[in-house]
Amino acid sequence: MTHAPAEALHDLARRLLSPDDAARWIALLRPGLRLAHAGDGPVAGRLGGLPDLPLDMPWPEGEGNGPLSHLASLDCAALTAAGNSGLALPASGTLLFFLFDGRLDDEDCMVYPSDPETRPGSRVLHVPADTPTRRHPAPAALSPYPEVALTAQAGLSVPAAIPCPSRSLMWGDAGTVYWLIRPADLAAGRFEEAMFTWQCC
Repeated sequence: MTHAPAEALHDLARRLLSPDDAARWIALLRPGLRLAHAGDGPVAGRLGGLPDLPLDMPWPEGEGNGPLSHLASLDCAALTAAGNSGLALPASGTLLFFLFDGRLDDEDCMVYPSDPETRPGSRVLHVPADTPTRRHPAPAALSPYPEVALTAQAGLSVPAAIPCPSRSLMWGDAGTVYWLIRPADLAAGRFEEAMFTWQCC
């Protein structure tokens, strides 16, 4: 993610790449939102910490594996206010991201994109803004990740690796986690169709 003007990126690509490669690279640029340490800025979400779950919702669990770790919570209204993300995100409510990350079983039952049977170990939930919630305590066996407040900044998404803003949240050797969802499923709010994947150095 970068905050450079689109024209500057186009000029850079044309100066450093062949015409064909520059055209292909420019075609990959997309609007996006960069999540970074909030500092004194507006808070759009948080890594780690405890989730605000609906009053009648238990802590999410993976089938046969136990509780999922809460990785992040994102305020959809704050994301919308930050600028054009290029995504049909909900205008309000909260997105919650959970993952069975192997901390409870020495990584015996982690989620692998190549193995559909492990998909229940990943969950994305949308909690509507008018839903009564509570800050849900973590299950006894699961320590929450340290909480990191995040701000959202509009920019352009470029083909590059972005490090996690918290060194306390790492997968493998400085791995990066992603959730992927088809545009039609996102627009319809079918977050159960979101698919987890990750990259590891």
